Amino acid sequence: EVRKEYRAVVCGEVARVGEKFSVDVPLDGLSCRTDVEVLRVVPSQIFGKLSELALRPLQGRFRQLRRHCAEVLGTPILNDERSLWESAAPAWEKREGRPLPAFRSKQKKDMLFLQAIEICIPEPLMGPDAQLISVRTNVSK
Repeated sequence: EVRKEYRAVVCGEVARVGEKFSVDVPLDGLSCRTDVEVLRVVPSQIFGKLSELALRPLQGRFRQLRRHCAEVLGTPILNDERSLWESAAPAWEKREGRPLPAFRSKQKKDMLFLQAIEICIPEPLMGPDAQLISVRTNVSK
């Protein structure tokens, strides 16, 4: 079983620091689940709050993390593209009680605040009971 972990900075606050929960919502008719842990929440003049999340997808659906954050949680990843940003509006407004702040064009191209930090895969030639090989990197600052 492959395991992956990502870090994301999202607009808004989905839960208190230390809280863990799962987003188990199908995308494009396919089941998928993302485990979420809130690592940090800081004030933001534009969004009210910014949250740093640990995201652990159990499947690898196309744009799973970005869509779960935006469409389900209503917390688009900072600097995401316009269509995903706008898809967050209904869930944001339900949670925050006010409209989602307007989309701002990306300040730096390719600066999505989402980073893969760990992947664990089974040793390729060792069979079904193989130990996991883990590769981890530091979170960008």
